[in-house]
This record gives sequence, C-alpha cells and structure tokens, in this order.
Amino acid sequence: DAVLATPRSPSGTNAKPPRAEIIRCNHFLSETIAVVDPALVIALGVSALAALSRVERHDLTLRVDLARPTRWFGRYLAALYHPSPRTRVFRSFSEQVDDLARCLQTSTAKRGMLRD
Repeated sequence: DAVLATPRSPSGTNAKPPRAEIIRCNHFLSETIAVVDPALVIALGVSALAALSRVERHDLTLRVDLARPTRWFGRYLAALYHPSPRTRVFRSFSEQVDDLARCLQTSTAKRGMLRD
C-alpha cells in the first residue's frame, strides 16, 4: 500500500491518499519491499505508482505501461488499475482480470531474468 490506512471520502468511499501521507508512509513501503523482497511488485493505481517512484525512481505511467512488467530496483514493477468501482469507468472488471493475467504471464516468462 502507498499508505498504511486507506483514507475515506466524506461519503465513506476510498479517497486518494494525500501527498503528505504518502511521504510519511514511504519509509514503511520501502522497508516492506526490502523485507519481502518480491521478484514482482504490482502498483494498483496511480497513487501506488507514485509512491513506488519515491522508493526508487521509475518512469512508468498507468496509461502507457499497463500490465507490462519493467525492470525496477533489482526486480520488476508493473502497473495495474486500482480495482475500485470508480475504475470501471476506464476499465471493466473483466479487462482488469485480463490485465493481471497478462502481467503475471509476462513476469513468469521473464522469471529467469528476475534476479541478477
């Protein structure tokens, strides 16, 4: 997660985390990646992608790099839409499932290249 607690809008739905909260939580995100040491990190949404760029700079954008694992910080990073109801305006649920499957298939094909 980009932040440790999901912020809520006044209506009770998920809200975009404030930049200050992302900055405050960045150390925990970085430490979590170091401890878990995953071969693939998947950013769910623009906020997560921005938070991960604070851990180690990248130039990925959700629109251009959707479900395309890219070398990042000794591992791969992939961007997917956040699976919230609002996202379905841009991407149907079935398209999001296909995006995840394509991302995992690509990363599995690159498995031999995941670690230097």
